[in-house]
Amino acid sequence: MLNKVDIIPEGIFYNSAKTIETIQKTSEINSRVTSNQTKGQFLASGVVFPHEDIILRSLKIVKENPSVAKLKEDFRIIEVKHEEFTEGIEITFNHHLKILQPSQITMAAIADTYKNKYNIDIYIITSKITDSLFNLVQQLDNSSKIGVILKDYEGHFIPVIFSKCDDKLSIVALDGIRIKPSIYDLIEDIYVKSIQKHGGNKCRLLYAGGNRQKDGYSCINDAFIILKDALRKPNLINELFANSEIKHDCNDKTNIDYQVNIAEFPKSLYKSVQNKQFLDELSPEELQMPLKEVTSTSTKLATKTLKTHLDKYNCSIIAHKLSIIYGPKNIITRCDKKWVVNFYLQIKGYRMLVKAFKAIDDGSGKVNQERADALMKKYVNPSF
Repeated sequence: MLNKVDIIPEGIFYNSAKTIETIQKTSEINSRVTSNQTKGQFLASGVVFPHEDIILRSLKIVKENPSVAKLKEDFRIIEVKHEEFTEGIEITFNHHLKILQPSQITMAAIADTYKNKYNIDIYIITSKITDSLFNLVQQLDNSSKIGVILKDYEGHFIPVIFSKCDDKLSIVALDGIRIKPSIYDLIEDIYVKSIQKHGGNKCRLLYAGGNRQKDGYSCINDAFIILKDALRKPNLINELFANSEIKHDCNDKTNIDYQVNIAEFPKSLYKSVQNKQFLDELSPEELQMPLKEVTSTSTKLATKTLKTHLDKYNCSIIAHKLSIIYGPKNIITRCDKKWVVNFYLQIKGYRMLVKAFKAIDDGSGKVNQERADALMKKYVNPSF
């Protein structure tokens, strides 16, 4: 989750009180519209969402199993400090899709689903982070690569990759809202301890991210999507280090100087980016970048481009903006404008739940608690 100081005015915002029943009613209306209209159109707001059937299935799962996820309203109040005044901004969008925030039960089920489908390892660490990470680093085998989703002090979740090759440890942090959140201090402690034990030439740390996520509750979904794609790209880590800048720092506890590499968030992982500025700055060549996906059930490469992906998940939304400049006399302005929003991150949350729920389904649409507990033990705060 984000603090209001972490959000900039071009974020994407939603405000909705629509229930499952009203969404289903809208779906029934959709089925009666003319055939040239796109399935998935939420007629009340004129917004077209792909995968409406999966969204409805996911909402049904949440309704019958409240422990698997929360549905969050994306209404935001942003405080922007200018040189001479402070501005408060409220923005909403006129669509009716809530943000699905998976619980730890669902996070464990997603990790298990990705393990079975892609043979990748993703773990969730929310407590005793320093000890867990240090034990993890010590146990990494050569040629191993795993993803870890860390929960920081503010409830925000951050994707991190730990890999080891030729006895060299690489740590790559891919935070979605800022370059260096508070939890990076813990990561740097682990980095420095590893330097002390193995030498500076055997360890390296890189940050690549910053402000790609703009809604307030999709950090968990973002972390899974980023790690799922990043862990399957064989040369990504070396490419990031090769195209990075070096920043020197010092650990306050040990007075050991060390270097941190800083890189841009890779364009190959732009599928979930919500930051409109990031997307607007993509060149025609970058938009034609092929996105290749390999599943465990097929060796065929289904090739699509970043542009075709964004064309599928981009929706044009009316944004309602209220701006208040605080002072002796508050200055209030209102305006509406069309905004193109990439909904992949939100819709993928619903899709992940539908697929992952199979791992904990008791056969009647309810959570099998014994199976859920076993997956929690395996993937959430595991003993490394």
